[in-house]
Amino acid sequence: MKTQQRILGIDMGGTSIRAGLVENGLLGEVLSIPTPADALAHEVVEAIAGLISSFCLSTVDAIGIGVPTIVDVNKGIVYNATNIKDWKEVPLKHLLEDRFHLPVFINNDANCFVSGELFFGKAKGYHSVVGLVLGTGLGAGLIINGRLYEGNNCGAGELGNLPFREHTYEYYCSGQYFRDELNVPAYEVSRLAGQNDQEALQLFETFGTNLGKFMQAVLYAYDPQLIIFGGSVSNAFPFFREAMFRSLKEGFIFQHSLDHLSVVVSELDHIAVYGAASLAFGQPESNKQV
Repeated sequence: MKTQQRILGIDMGGTSIRAGLVENGLLGEVLSIPTPADALAHEVVEAIAGLISSFCLSTVDAIGIGVPTIVDVNKGIVYNATNIKDWKEVPLKHLLEDRFHLPVFINNDANCFVSGELFFGKAKGYHSVVGLVLGTGLGAGLIINGRLYEGNNCGAGELGNLPFREHTYEYYCSGQYFRDELNVPAYEVSRLAGQNDQEALQLFETFGTNLGKFMQAVLYAYDPQLIIFGGSVSNAFPFFREAMFRSLKEGFIFQHSLDHLSVVVSELDHIAVYGAASLAFGQPESNKQV
């Protein structure tokens, strides 16, 4: 399937479900509804179906959906969605294809992020990419040899669950660090840092140091050309960038890998919707060799 086709992308976030039509690389109007996190499984499916029905589907070629959990990609079964209590095992692909008579593609949200960047964003053309979503949690998506790599159970790349210090990398390298360790939301720390508050700047210094150690694990595992950050905490990149790179370089064995690594922040609005739509495109026809 080519990017010229018209795809409905859907991002199932923790607080809202967003949807928009992507055609010729452009995203049209984005509609959203609150995520019915406490509703029964079938009620959530009905809410998604209602959102889909808000669009004119007569010229839509397919539907792509990103969810914050593991997925049986071939069967389109969603398991244990973290933000929807009653979603333990939902055959979402089957339910929506029966209803709308369109192909439905479903994948993990971090995989959608890196896939969206590959087709539409800063990862376009690269063949070895790690996408890191710094939000409420820490998600990772992989592009290996120019192709999205999910692993056997859609859980490849999730190094954030590895033990680190007293908890996991995710605890120290996401919004959890600010919320659970410091009892203050990341956006508030970022606001204060923007006002040159020294305590807030020091908190990001520590955050960046922890993130640098996580990136060492990423480089040892995948040795990518490009690491691209997304998620709400990545907006504060200027405040933790220096500490992150300093920590990354400290004790890292393969200097050659660092010399050939690019680290960037996503700049594409609604990248999660773009990424969900990109699930229907197949694989890029060519990839940059650098």
